[in-house]
Amino acid sequence: MAEKATFLKAVFDLKELPKDEKPEVILCGRSNVGKSSFINTFLNVPGMAKTSSTPGKTRSINYFLLPTDIYLVDMPGYGYSKASQSEITKYSHLTENFLRQRNEDRLIFSLVDSRHEPSKLDVGLWQFLVEERLNFAVILTKCDKVKRNRISEAVREVRAILPELTLQEGIYPYSAVSLEGKKAIASRIQNFTQFCKS
Repeated sequence: MAEKATFLKAVFDLKELPKDEKPEVILCGRSNVGKSSFINTFLNVPGMAKTSSTPGKTRSINYFLLPTDIYLVDMPGYGYSKASQSEITKYSHLTENFLRQRNEDRLIFSLVDSRHEPSKLDVGLWQFLVEERLNFAVILTKCDKVKRNRISEAVREVRAILPELTLQEGIYPYSAVSLEGKKAIASRIQNFTQFCKS
């Protein structure tokens, strides 16, 4: 699926969104959750998304076009940034307004660091997604950095807040090193794409 994935554009204003509407797989998460590493390893295109030791560097909505004719959309990270407060507010409004756009052809992945309990910001995002009745799932990142019992604990922590989600049916542990979880996530995206085209 991924060998021909390409970076399309960075969007700083909703007026700049691609004109042609395609199904969208949207990635949300804290600034240091590992979204760029997920994109690079999941798509198997090293350097496709820029990784940085400085959290909060991504301040635009970044569009990637996949060969399956869908968009992978990387949202600005939340929770930390060296940007000014006015810039942070601007990016927050951009993200919220973008997610409020009602589009049935959207699958949202909330990325959460498996090493830690979901933060208040993570939970706030989930509440927003539930209230807006948006189609979403949770990806637990950095699973190569923890023991198996911690992954199980992280799944339980998510389920305590989102009991409707279950392992492999809404909660996906992922490792950018071993690629654990890649097949299950790819299957979820494939099913979503087929649904959009039906």
